[in-house]
Amino acid sequence: GELEPVAERSADMIVDSAGAILATTRNGVARLSGKNWESVGREDGLPSKAAGALLSDREGAVWIGTVGAGLLRWLGYREWKSWTRQEGLEDEYVWSVVRDGKGNMWAGADTGVYRTGPDGRFERVATGLGKGSNYALLTTGDGAVWAGNSDGELVRIDPATGASVQIG
Repeated sequence: GELEPVAERSADMIVDSAGAILATTRNGVARLSGKNWESVGREDGLPSKAAGALLSDREGAVWIGTVGAGLLRWLGYREWKSWTRQEGLEDEYVWSVVRDGKGNMWAGADTGVYRTGPDGRFERVATGLGKGSNYALLTTGDGAVWAGNSDGELVRIDPATGASVQIG
């Protein structure tokens, strides 16, 4: 099949552990299998119509930031583990996701940047950010997490304290 339109506000692509290309779409996730795109959406158990972010971690797991259903770990066909408000993710519109060197998951959302704590629950760590959606997250060798948002701000977050310094 053909590739569906990419997500309206944020597009993301990854290569999974099997070497397949995955892309966010308005209707979930598209996976390039051979020469054809396969769609993974609500009919496949995805709890949100659209996906905003993708991550393939060092363990081979695929993570999906959704538009309105939080963060998902894809366990297999029609199987998902989810992180939502119940797990501390106050904003379920996830536009970016990254895992740091200590194994913590970070999620960029409309209302801020969140990180998993020792108990696996999310906590909001970045304060002082503007009102823009956090579309980009990046970890660096010194352990810092960088966030870029739709207002054009670039912020460096100290993972130990959660303190943020606006760079641009």
